[in-house]
Amino acid sequence: MKKRKKRKKKIFFDSTMSGTTATIIVHLFKEKKLYVAYVGDSRAVLGKRKNGSKQLSAVELTKDHKPNCAAEKKRILSSGGQVMKLEGDIPYRVFIKNKFYPGLAMSRAIGDTIGHQIGIIAEPDFIEVNINEDEDILVLICSDGVWEFISSEEAVNLIYEFGYNNVRICSLVINMFKMQLKI
Repeated sequence: MKKRKKRKKKIFFDSTMSGTTATIIVHLFKEKKLYVAYVGDSRAVLGKRKNGSKQLSAVELTKDHKPNCAAEKKRILSSGGQVMKLEGDIPYRVFIKNKFYPGLAMSRAIGDTIGHQIGIIAEPDFIEVNINEDEDILVLICSDGVWEFISSEEAVNLIYEFGYNNVRICSLVINMFKMQLKI
């Protein structure tokens, strides 16, 4: 009997017009530091206790990579891309000149190889943050789909109010999203 070798199926993922944003945080407890690397518009926010208050203030650890930011727009335009806002649309988007694609609402992404031809880059920004254990209460990372409907300040205070009850928090976010859709 001949042994048959199993052929591995090659899986191919077309990243031409598909990609992602990413925010990564490394917390070094002993050093009391956060190291943050990010690409795109998945925002990280630090919830900081206000002087004895029950409310937190929000400190944005990342800056959204949006195509209408001056430096980002300059890079895109010099690479042959076009930045515009379509009628009835909310964000500025990146397009190939005289085309209606890829239509990315961010200026940096991992993947989206067609976007890389017109100035979309995957180069992350980095920051280092010193942590004060008495003041710095939580870190929240969410995609732009959340930040479109809630401010950083509201988000950290809702999470702080609901504690570690993830089911309640998810339910709350879904309900807020549904309320925004009705507006």
